[in-house]
Amino acid sequence: MTAALSLGHAHASFIVDAACKPNSCPGGQQIFLDNAVKGESDFFVTVGGHSGPRVDILTVGPVDSAAGFANFSPSDPVNAPLVSITFTPVDGELFSDFDFRGQIEPTMVSPITVNVHWVGALGDSGTIPFTISKANEDFHALGIISEDGDTLTSVQITAANPPSFKEVKQIEFSFGEGTPVPEPASLALLGFGLLGLIGLRSRR
Repeated sequence: MTAALSLGHAHASFIVDAACKPNSCPGGQQIFLDNAVKGESDFFVTVGGHSGPRVDILTVGPVDSAAGFANFSPSDPVNAPLVSITFTPVDGELFSDFDFRGQIEPTMVSPITVNVHWVGALGDSGTIPFTISKANEDFHALGIISEDGDTLTSVQITAANPPSFKEVKQIEFSFGEGTPVPEPASLALLGFGLLGLIGLRSRR
């Protein structure tokens, strides 16, 4: 897997995340669905769990996903292939990294290209093309990261020339430096329970 950088500016806010390993990139939290989606193209997810910050989703080609940590597959790959997914954080000052894995539908096209188009809060934008070696099997984690403290107001992944996605999974955002990471709901509830228990014992 190789990647090249194509920008409209000399300055690059987001670059390829060189720390990514085949199965993941460091520091990310997966996107989460409270309820399953089926045949939908416009919905929202949260990051890290159901109480995490919201990210709006818009797809070209309707998708299905079970509830929980979301993995998207095309609802009708023959008649409505999954060509792209756009992620728009409601708060554009939270996330400094983005990464994902997936598969490309079987294709005779070579090379296979997946474009990651980003828009940053500092006003820059750009497209990073990744070359995928094989279709119909999991490709390595693809990630972008800010090199100057910028954050993502939007990121779109597109299967180019003209394959489509068989699956997009392990979609993660990382919080920027200085951003408090939301506490998972289960831990928060446990914390409140412990505080109540401590208070009860104190009164006794």
